[in-house]
Amino acid sequence: MSTLAAAPAAARRASTSQSGSWRDGRDQQRPLTAPGQPFDGGEMLRKVAVLMSEPGSATHRLRVLRGRRHEPCVTSLLADLSQRKIRVRVEEIDEATLRSCYGERARHVSSTAETLQRRANFLRRLSRAAEAGASDVRLTVLPDAAVLRHKVHGRWKTVEELTVDEGRDLQRTCFALADLASHATYNPYEFQHARLLVSRLTDTDRAAARLDRLRACRLNFMPLEGLGRGLSIRLLPEPPGRADLASCGYDAAQLEDLEHLRRRPHGAVFFSGPMGSGKSQSLRYMLETDYRENDGARYMMTVEDPAEHEILGAEQLSIPGGLLPEERRVAFSQAMMTAVRNNPDVLMVGEVRDSESGAIAIEAANVGVGLYATVHANDALSIPARLAGPGLELDPALIYSPAIMAGLINQRLVPLLCPSCREPLSDVGTPQAERMRRGLAAHGDVTKIFVEGRGCTACRGLGRTGRTVAAEIVVCDAELLRRLAEAARNPALLPSASEYWRRELGGRPMAEHARDLVVAGLADPFAAEQLVGPLVPDGRRAGRVARSPASAAASQGSGGGLQLVDGQRSGRAT
Repeated sequence: MSTLAAAPAAARRASTSQSGSWRDGRDQQRPLTAPGQPFDGGEMLRKVAVLMSEPGSATHRLRVLRGRRHEPCVTSLLADLSQRKIRVRVEEIDEATLRSCYGERARHVSSTAETLQRRANFLRRLSRAAEAGASDVRLTVLPDAAVLRHKVHGRWKTVEELTVDEGRDLQRTCFALADLASHATYNPYEFQHARLLVSRLTDTDRAAARLDRLRACRLNFMPLEGLGRGLSIRLLPEPPGRADLASCGYDAAQLEDLEHLRRRPHGAVFFSGPMGSGKSQSLRYMLETDYRENDGARYMMTVEDPAEHEILGAEQLSIPGGLLPEERRVAFSQAMMTAVRNNPDVLMVGEVRDSESGAIAIEAANVGVGLYATVHANDALSIPARLAGPGLELDPALIYSPAIMAGLINQRLVPLLCPSCREPLSDVGTPQAERMRRGLAAHGDVTKIFVEGRGCTACRGLGRTGRTVAAEIVVCDAELLRRLAEAARNPALLPSASEYWRRELGGRPMAEHARDLVVAGLADPFAAEQLVGPLVPDGRRAGRVARSPASAAASQGSGGGLQLVDGQRSGRAT
């Protein structure tokens, strides 16, 4: 067993033995779900239930408001108690009784004021992250130090160094503020995840910090080497008032492709890309644009784990917290089957994660539902092989069917340069910069290409002002899918499928979209390459090709590549 695995296990055993202290003091009842107590499950749980210790008994009482027993926070607590083999008797009560149970907690909690102050301290830090435009926050607690970092426009920055005790308090407080969680109680030695929904915070909490820019947070807690603890927070901002795909950064031709895919009566459209590539936002904008264009005449449903944003016009099925992995898998598949039985015109699936959910999604597209989904793949043309390959193993006859597979999309978010402090590429005197200048000269004026500066007051020292989409969008036809199916059996044939997409269907790889951003002076070429791959051919390879007469003649004979006519791609499918 590795040190990393052994340390949390030992710590859990120590924690279990130490946690026996919550059974002490059996001479009086006390609310074990109160702040700072062993089963503190956050404010949402305290609004509907209280777990009371029973003096002299091994069974505790879970007192729940009438009609609220099946709330996710209550079922999560019951699952946790069952896993710990703690016996409990459930009874229903009214609000007055619930308030009176928590009214006695002052005898058992050292200071309510201290608890409120800890919550305020955490929420103020969250507010500062949102104000700075952070997409993610990372709080790392090690045995001798703790550090808080923000990820703004794709770059991590340390914003605060803390003591170990301060870091642990913030992590514990964060879990207590969550409204949905994988476990009913916080355990610093286990992998846990949760959600914090701003609208469900108490009035006192919301008054402590400005969180009007923030809708929710996804929380992931993890044990680290040496009894450390990591907390990753994904910030989900309040969406803009009106969804606009153009504002994501798609170019005019890509917007035409998205409109074509949106207007199809059935078939599947798959988005792919790493975490933080804007897939969820693009999907939401696609659905909301569909809703407006059809005046709400199309019935739309989503299945998400969990739902991140409200989607205009859609019925959203969200997987509850407090489930074990297998229970979560079953709940996701059940939600998908429920959605399909409702016969929606459009179904959005947050992620195709296993063969069961994938088979249900593809069957939905096969029976006439317009399907949107996400899947992990490195580029658009690899999506069908990913769906039919190990882990998902969906039926190739359906995956490569033109009646089902409509569109394939892969994207990244490329940082936008600060116009106030960006620096000309021509001022950079490195071999890499010279390679970039030579390669990009054929695509635009290199004097208008810039790299990231050192930062200024306008960009808060980041050198960046935001991020925009660089994407590749494939509108499938029967011939392309036939070639991709052959390439799945013989990878050597994949270039043939890619060439067909580019020449016959007017396809543009994501790197070309990113290169347009660079040539326009909007993006740093080196930052773009780190995300999408080479923008220009490697200098050594280009030199070898240039010295080959046969290669040069072949290039001239084939027209030298994709042609541009009046700024538009030739050979575009209509």
